[in-house]
Amino acid sequence: MSSDSPMNSERLMTPMGDTGGLTLSDHLKRSIRGEIARSI
Repeated sequence: MSSDSPMNSERLMTPMGDTGGLTLSDHLKRSIRGEIARSI
Protein backbone atom coordinates (compact mmCIF):
# COMPACT_ATOMS: atom_id res chain seq x y z
CA MET A 1 0.00 0.00 0.00
CA SER A 2 2.86 2.39 0.82
CA SER A 3 4.25 2.02 -2.72
CA ASP A 4 0.82 2.82 -4.18
CA SER A 5 0.26 5.90 -2.00
CA PRO A 6 2.45 8.24 -4.15
CA MET A 7 0.82 6.97 -7.34
CA ASN A 8 -2.65 7.54 -5.87
CA SER A 9 -1.77 11.12 -4.88
CA GLU A 10 -0.69 11.88 -8.45
CA ARG A 11 -3.84 10.27 -9.87
CA LEU A 12 -6.02 12.39 -7.58
CA MET A 13 -4.30 15.54 -8.80
CA THR A 14 -4.61 14.50 -12.45
CA PRO A 15 -8.07 13.20 -13.47
CA MET A 16 -6.67 11.85 -16.75
CA GLY A 17 -4.10 9.75 -14.89
CA ASP A 18 -0.40 9.89 -14.04
CA THR A 19 0.52 9.82 -17.76
CA GLY A 20 -2.11 12.45 -18.55
CA GLY A 21 -0.54 14.91 -16.12
CA LEU A 22 2.86 14.49 -17.78
CA THR A 23 1.43 15.02 -21.27
CA LEU A 24 -0.51 18.10 -20.13
CA SER A 25 2.55 19.65 -18.46
CA ASP A 26 4.73 18.91 -21.49
CA HIS A 27 2.11 20.35 -23.85
CA LEU A 28 1.91 23.57 -21.84
CA LYS A 29 5.70 23.91 -21.78
CA ARG A 30 5.91 23.31 -25.53
CA SER A 31 3.16 25.83 -26.25
CA ILE A 32 4.87 28.48 -24.10
CA ARG A 33 8.23 27.83 -25.78
CA GLY A 34 6.60 27.98 -29.21
CA GLU A 35 5.00 31.35 -28.45
CA ILE A 36 8.30 32.77 -27.19
CA ALA A 37 10.16 31.48 -30.27
CA ARG A 38 7.54 33.05 -32.55
CA SER A 39 7.67 36.39 -30.71
CA ILE A 40 11.46 36.45 -31.09
